[in-house]
Amino acid sequence: MKAFVTGGAGFIGSHICEELTKDYEVYSIDDHSAGYYKNIPANVYDVRCDVTGMEKLNSIFNDIRPDIVFHQAASKKTVCDKDPRRDLEVNIAGTFNVAKLCLQYGAKMIHASTGSVYGECQGVQDEQHPKNPVSYYGVSKLAGENYVKLFGLMGLKYCILRYFHVYGARQEDTEGKGGVVAIWQKRIKEGKGIEIFGDGTQQRSFTYVKDVARANIEAINHEGIYNCASGYHCTLLDLTNELRDIHGDFNVEYSNWQTGDVKVFQVNNDKIRTWFSKWTTLKEGLRDY
Repeated sequence: MKAFVTGGAGFIGSHICEELTKDYEVYSIDDHSAGYYKNIPANVYDVRCDVTGMEKLNSIFNDIRPDIVFHQAASKKTVCDKDPRRDLEVNIAGTFNVAKLCLQYGAKMIHASTGSVYGECQGVQDEQHPKNPVSYYGVSKLAGENYVKLFGLMGLKYCILRYFHVYGARQEDTEGKGGVVAIWQKRIKEGKGIEIFGDGTQQRSFTYVKDVARANIEAINHEGIYNCASGYHCTLLDLTNELRDIHGDFNVEYSNWQTGDVKVFQVNNDKIRTWFSKWTTLKEGLRDY
């Protein structure tokens, strides 16, 4: 059995590659614009390709004929804010290309989406919650979802996982590009302290990357759309306290709220818990990380 992981050199994609190597012949499809070669496990094939390039992508599908495709390649939220056109190209056109080829070559598609498709919370966010994205990233990822579902009407087998605040090893820790947990960990270790945009009361459902990788593997046997989140709700102030327990005291500075930053995520993960229920707490995940 052959598996493609687009974005396989990236944070989440590389963890999925690791899990897959137990049972699959695995290919990382990545242009290395954000991912790193060092992230790819030794027994995974490194195929350099931008998912927006349909001709080359089609050639790769035709040559290898994957059975399953995990579409992780995306323009991250921090990049989208600086270059929304690239965001559109990768998250919409790239997803269109991958979905079309999965249908054409008979591969099931496991598509990585995001809780940002919901926008500002209006009560508990289950999978039927209204979709009203407030960022370029949320808009483009929702459009990508819709293309996957459209190809589903034509016969594509798919499962969509909406990620929430994933953290863990290999997460980008560069200012302006990385995730909050990785950036804060790096700054704390360097003795610089951390910066909170807003007052720190924004609520998140931090989800450990190893759980996300395992959920992707389990998703091979399921179809539909699922919130892929730990379900453990905490604020950035809670995260700060957990990091203090690990690293000791550090300085905290507060800045203005960021545009498009959703203040409250009240995630409901009941649907995915019917087939994946082993979620790591923030305390456990930070210590393992």
